[in-house]
Amino acid sequence: MKSLFEKLNLLSTHLTVLDKTFRKKSNYSTENDYKIYKENVNEFERLVKNDKLKYNIMKVDDSDEGEKIHYSFAEEIYSQNDRQMKLADALEYLLFSRGVYYLFQSNRFQKERVSKFIELNLRFVNMLMIYETLTVDQKLRKALLSKLKPYIKNERGFSRLSKWKDVVGFPVTDKRYKKNAPNLYFDSLLPKTAGGLWHEILVYCFILKYDIGYIFPMLLTQKPISLRNKLSPPDLIVLHHKTLRYYGIEIGNLKERQSGGFMAPSGIPVIPIDTRNARMSDRCPSCGKWIGICTKVIMEFSETEVDISRPANEIRCLTDCELFSLRDKIDGKCPYMKFKHKKQNRWNYKFADNKHHHYKCCLSINSNVRSQITKSKNFKQLTKIDSYLRKKHDTISPEFLPVIEKTRKQFSFIKTHSIYYPELVSLHRLNRGNYEQVEETESDE
Repeated sequence: MKSLFEKLNLLSTHLTVLDKTFRKKSNYSTENDYKIYKENVNEFERLVKNDKLKYNIMKVDDSDEGEKIHYSFAEEIYSQNDRQMKLADALEYLLFSRGVYYLFQSNRFQKERVSKFIELNLRFVNMLMIYETLTVDQKLRKALLSKLKPYIKNERGFSRLSKWKDVVGFPVTDKRYKKNAPNLYFDSLLPKTAGGLWHEILVYCFILKYDIGYIFPMLLTQKPISLRNKLSPPDLIVLHHKTLRYYGIEIGNLKERQSGGFMAPSGIPVIPIDTRNARMSDRCPSCGKWIGICTKVIMEFSETEVDISRPANEIRCLTDCELFSLRDKIDGKCPYMKFKHKKQNRWNYKFADNKHHHYKCCLSINSNVRSQITKSKNFKQLTKIDSYLRKKHDTISPEFLPVIEKTRKQFSFIKTHSIYYPELVSLHRLNRGNYEQVEETESDE
């Protein structure tokens, strides 16, 4: 992101130089022009900086009664208040406002560039997930706060977070949640934590990848207004290719009231996207970190030339992935592999709790997991499949396909997931005249 932030900084610098040039009287040929500019810039500064008409109750943690703090127009651009939203807005401006112009050449849409556009978005989602290791990595958190200190050291909550040595930023539903942790202040330091931003990016990419319709991002226009009223639109509006109807896409849970307030006057139905149960929101219970998008998924999801009738959801790593050898996969060389298994006689481990863990974390807790796989009676089938995967151009014989499918089911406990939203799969199928009900997730075998 460094190159993008440097360009964003150049935009800011350019505008600053423009303003400074016109503030200096000696730069003008005509004094009257200077007076007009000075009069208006002085009034403008008063309006955006001095008039603090807005306030918010700033809280540091969930038990904090808060402090009433007033804000100016300028502080809507950057301040502690809703800073996570402001940071996300800047990033979405880069990706979905200016970034989309990369897909055009002389006003002509260049479809072959979409693949790169999707890939850079998926790579950025992985970066967002790493940002959130700040929840458990105190060393990394300390480094960030040290760099931010000159700008935010006087904010309510900065001192508390600087001294905090435990985990922070976990939801109430997580066993690691601590009520007295400065969770609310921590949230203000990152762009829309816990998947708030990355699900917006991934939903956008899903609609684009599967060509569901024309996308109207409302992410930066969340408050359409008239003189006396306002609307709260969904995050995206899609003009569906087949039905030629508009659909609102609201990303996140518990937004029914907001969606209803938009649907009633607009007549546009709104489809809510459940992000809480989406597999791109798997936080490893062992280490507390998010499990990112694997390289295979990024490569295949970014491919736009192949016509895909059914969006993929689950990838069984041991039987489906050709990027690592079977030995490397079993040894946990891929950092994106997930482990999910119910506790049973052979799998009597703490992490066999039917939740998605980093497979790598499971190995570090108990390396016997490796031998449980290699000693399986079906392990020979895995080695045969691996030989096919490593010889990429070999044709699989038809009689071997049922063996592969059976083995996929037997080793389904090691997996990863593609970008998949069942609510949007229904719209994708409408384009193909397929009206079958969509299963929300693939079941674990």
